[in-house]
Amino acid sequence: MQAIENAETLTPATGSITRADNNNSTITPSFDITKCPGYQLVGEPQKSQHGFTAQLSLAGDACHAYGVDISNLRLSVVYEKKHQLHAHIYDTAKQQYQLPNRLIYDRPSDNPEEIQQGSTAEESDLVFHHTVENATQSSNGSWAFWIQRKSSGDVIFDTRSQNIPTYEQGINNVSSDTKRNSTAMPKHEMVFENQYLQLSSALPEGANVYGLEEYVTGSFRRNPDKTLQPFFTLDAGTPVDSNQYGYHPVYTEARKGKDAKLSTHTVYLQNTAGMDVLLRRGVIQYRAIGGTLDFRFFSGDSSSDEGKNSPNTAIQQYPIIDSMRAANIPLEVQWNDIDYMQEFRDFTTDPSHFPPTEFAAMVSKLRENHQHYIPIIDMAIPKAPTNSSDVYYPGTRGDELNVFMRNRNGSEYIGEVWPGYTSFVDQQAENAQKWWTEAIGNFSKVVDFSGIWLDMNEPSSFVIGNAAGPETNLSDTPAYTPATSVAGWPQGYNNQTWGNSGNLVINGTYRDGPVQNNDDSQQQRRSLLPTFSPEKDVVPAKRQQDDGADKYGPNDPNYQYSNSSQRYLTNPPYAIHNGIHISETPLNINLDKKTVSMSAVSSNSSISFYDVHNLDVTLSEQHFYNALRSIRPDERPFLISRSTYPGAGKFTGHWLGDNYALYNILPAKEAYKAGAGMAQSIDGVLQFQIFGIHMIGTDICGFNRNTDEELCNRWMMLGTFLPFMRNHNTIGAIAQKPFRWDSVANASRIAIGKRYEILPTLYSHMAKSAESGEPAVRAIWYEFEEVFEETKDYAHQFMFGDNLLVSPVLEPNVTEVKALFPDAGGKWRNIFSYESLEVEYNKNVSVPAPLSTINVHLRPGRALTHSQPAYTVYETAQSPYGLVVNLNNDGKAKQCFYLEDGATPVPAPNSTLTVTAESGKLEGKLQGDFNPSQKLGYVVVLDVKQKPNAVTFAGNNNTQFSWDQGKQAI
Repeated sequence: MQAIENAETLTPATGSITRADNNNSTITPSFDITKCPGYQLVGEPQKSQHGFTAQLSLAGDACHAYGVDISNLRLSVVYEKKHQLHAHIYDTAKQQYQLPNRLIYDRPSDNPEEIQQGSTAEESDLVFHHTVENATQSSNGSWAFWIQRKSSGDVIFDTRSQNIPTYEQGINNVSSDTKRNSTAMPKHEMVFENQYLQLSSALPEGANVYGLEEYVTGSFRRNPDKTLQPFFTLDAGTPVDSNQYGYHPVYTEARKGKDAKLSTHTVYLQNTAGMDVLLRRGVIQYRAIGGTLDFRFFSGDSSSDEGKNSPNTAIQQYPIIDSMRAANIPLEVQWNDIDYMQEFRDFTTDPSHFPPTEFAAMVSKLRENHQHYIPIIDMAIPKAPTNSSDVYYPGTRGDELNVFMRNRNGSEYIGEVWPGYTSFVDQQAENAQKWWTEAIGNFSKVVDFSGIWLDMNEPSSFVIGNAAGPETNLSDTPAYTPATSVAGWPQGYNNQTWGNSGNLVINGTYRDGPVQNNDDSQQQRRSLLPTFSPEKDVVPAKRQQDDGADKYGPNDPNYQYSNSSQRYLTNPPYAIHNGIHISETPLNINLDKKTVSMSAVSSNSSISFYDVHNLDVTLSEQHFYNALRSIRPDERPFLISRSTYPGAGKFTGHWLGDNYALYNILPAKEAYKAGAGMAQSIDGVLQFQIFGIHMIGTDICGFNRNTDEELCNRWMMLGTFLPFMRNHNTIGAIAQKPFRWDSVANASRIAIGKRYEILPTLYSHMAKSAESGEPAVRAIWYEFEEVFEETKDYAHQFMFGDNLLVSPVLEPNVTEVKALFPDAGGKWRNIFSYESLEVEYNKNVSVPAPLSTINVHLRPGRALTHSQPAYTVYETAQSPYGLVVNLNNDGKAKQCFYLEDGATPVPAPNSTLTVTAESGKLEGKLQGDFNPSQKLGYVVVLDVKQKPNAVTFAGNNNTQFSWDQGKQAI
């Protein structure tokens, strides 16, 4: 049954409840945008130093395509910085939800008259143009705007209808198209309704668009001719071409301008509502089911400017920790999934499997050895039991502080997740931060953790709508039974022939798809789609079986509006393509599936969850970050989260979710449909650099399905050169600890040893990204514009910073890898051997890649800082450091390194070490207020053409040195 806001309606912009006016007229959606008239300018814009404002009104009769047209709008344009322009179109009455300016971002007002410091139209590199009433620039006289880059004259965003192609037919691979969400584009006038906003912008043919996610697809570059990207945070595993955990309506476009120079710009729609974004040839179109059109445009001289395992008991983990050390495989962090909890309740430990004494001893031992422990916390909070013998303090304390979400009748909203019946924190509640800080602080006294792993925070719920009725016994929690085995194996491994060990078979045959009996959908720990019915309005008496009657089609709801304040929440007129490829039963006909109900409200009943569903996650991340800073003010908080929203990078890192133990290389079409594998991890890391979330990685060896020796070997090598590195898999799958197979243990020692050795370099890149927004992990063309056409679709190689090129093996049963090495004015050097690479540059070539190796090369004209690798990062940092300098053809090199202690909360004392080589001289210059304790132990200089007669160091003419003629190294 549809949940409707009508008589008493929410006005979240003011945080109050008002009674909607009823003029006794009925508005029925037309499902026809061809009748939408667009808007026109009213009066003269009001200019100020940092921008201007203007009024807009409907340019004709309302079309009511998917809601009620809002007649009067306001335009606000602010030149925030030289390369940053803010354009906001919103309803004059401010009834549509808007993200408060200071909630996540410390951003200025959208009223230019309130700006104290900002840019001006004269100073800005971006120019906002717009049509005036009846102007000839618009084909039908309706209002439009376009953004132009002043430095080149290029138009980077253009909403003028005459410049945008129309499409009468929908995208041919979207089977769920109906009148309620057709992917056809018959008209491009701006539409602004209470439950449907539409805006289109012209794109060049073959546009190079990156971002718009979180998604899994076949290329880092989005398909410019037929992309349909839903935006709605969803516990969906890693489906192909669908929405999943994160919500980032942000894209970067790369194009060659009028001057033939490659440039990039970024466009961000700041919204919190569900939406679809479509790319078709020559156009990008936004379709949101709420909020406002709040855009920020960023220009820059280069793309870098835009970035701005699970054991069951504590006792069982002792052998893992000890075995990792015995195998000499560095273990920096021991992680725990929900196994450690009592009945899967947050902030508890299982007294049977994780006895307090043994648990505390394990964590203490890790701390003593300079290692770390990070447990998982889920967003669903177990409902405080009604049984007096079973007390769950975080639940009762949440009730006392009134922090939980509610139903519209004032009762507490109840969902269902791993612990059974659960409550959900209203992240904007007055006491939300206090409650989280108390709960996390109390838990820290029991478990001495080093950080927190946040999960199920889309937020996920296993029932549709409220789970509790008047007669529900909330202490009668449904049982969760974990899987005992998992089906499915990587490409190249046939378990029916070779058994279930996953051991490497030398003569194994490559399979183009997954093996038979690979359906593990009902055995995964996550991503289950329960078969409960839609919400029976506010509080159902009980959960019932889903009969499929809520599918849209001939029996669509009879939508009737009396005014723009009335809204349909669970099944709005425009059906975003939510979960389009993850279920035979589409999720777009009921937004309540797999999450908290859209009709749930905040603790003070001022905000519908419909408006903040996608925002909820990052507000919780902010609370966790603040709590950790409060509990341990002398330590830098560390968070890793599954779901994210723009701005999350201020508080947390991200792992790419529940991936699969698959290579998933194209064109393995059938295998590719299963979900994200090793190859897609590079896509994901590159995506999130655009969104400013740089600490990112993947579940190495795969989470879902069983891995095998070869895949795990290759993945451990790749994962070492991603910012976040962790091996983790699902309950029931075969064990994939690195010491399980000798070859994987060897590969792990080699790769992690090199990671620790060059950690100062990797850390420098990460620090620079945090400080400036510059991507730490980069596509090749970010650094080498001349190979843009060859590499614009690449996601099988990547740069870490500006000096390391990583070329991993992403398919089974091969001993070489195809890669492209740009002409960088010198010789690329293998960082494991320092051997030079003798290949033809700027072309795809094959280079050797035996098992237990990975190709990582140092760019000519760049340098590395070294440490002597030890078992932990702490021990590694105690050793003297070294420098490896790779001269270019001109005998020059330059590299900057960031130095600090890595633990003190920011802002922390830091210094920059600049290393410069030229004319046979190597010089280092240290600037800043951090004095490193490590001393220089050695220097390696590569590409020295002949043996020098002498080497002078710090005035000593008799400095000892060695000469390697083959490597041209001293």
